[in-house]
Amino acid sequence: MYDYDFVQRLNDIMSDDLNQTCRFELCENVGAENSILIHVEPSAFRSSTTKNILYARIKSNGNFKYVSFPSKFKNLFENEGVKVTQIKSQLDFCRINLDELSEKLTMLYPILKKIFTASFCFSDFGCCSKCVDCSDQMKCIHPDLIYATACQYRKNLENGRVFYGHNRNID
Repeated sequence: MYDYDFVQRLNDIMSDDLNQTCRFELCENVGAENSILIHVEPSAFRSSTTKNILYARIKSNGNFKYVSFPSKFKNLFENEGVKVTQIKSQLDFCRINLDELSEKLTMLYPILKKIFTASFCFSDFGCCSKCVDCSDQMKCIHPDLIYATACQYRKNLENGRVFYGHNRNID
């Protein structure tokens, strides 16, 4: 089934971000669309109740084959020249032609990563005990990169603002 192949390609492309703590899985639904879920393994930083999170929807049969993502990411795809459509009954999702998305999957990695990161909802925290090491390496080194999406210092590092260590550039 094409859906499974697409999900496997997502796993391959996002392997560094998945960090062995989660993976994409296909959930076959009764309707026309199947769900692409992020299956999350429990960790010391995450509740065991956080297991499957909807990442996207996929429809690989019929006249129009597509993957749909939350509409808040529509502009990111359009800015990359990807044609995006919507239907009135599902304005909270936007659709991208499955063949076009498959063809441009590697190029669209930054958007796919942003959607992946936004899929999680943890309470924000300022930084962890690794902030100096993160500063020295200019990236987050927290062992659970999923949980670390809530780190406010990580967001500063990603925007070039370093508060600690020998790379410090903020007074």
